[in-house]
Amino acid sequence: MGIEDNLLKILQDPDHPDHIELTAIFKPTEQGDTTAAIDLFLAHDEIESFADWCDYINANPPTPSVISILINISKKTGVGQHLSAKGSYGANALHDQKNGYRDRKERLLAAWATGAYKSRNDCAFRLCEKYGVVEETARKWLRNTPDPLVKK
Repeated sequence: MGIEDNLLKILQDPDHPDHIELTAIFKPTEQGDTTAAIDLFLAHDEIESFADWCDYINANPPTPSVISILINISKKTGVGQHLSAKGSYGANALHDQKNGYRDRKERLLAAWATGAYKSRNDCAFRLCEKYGVVEETARKWLRNTPDPLVKK
């Protein structure tokens, strides 16, 4: 059961403990705005491509009241937190991939640990381009790292 199903049930059930609070938050300014907001929410889940979504919105433009209801739904149900977690998951997947941010950082730190460079700045200067970062980023990666055990 999705967020929209729960919301619709609460709005339709006057005995639900959250009914009064939600109806106050989502009080429609025009007749049918709550239903229109839920229809829009459901349509978004069913439409598969961005182009189809744009076509749908152009054919069924939401009123400002419907947009307000959807914003309030997201605040009340924690959709923003869900999207934030989803974004974090995506960012982590991107950073963790082969030759991603974390992989490049680990390889630069491993190169420093070999002892082939006379200083952290020298290591950053020589390897920043190889790892696709600016020199300052390479320096930051090397901050607070232990000195190599063996100097060449």
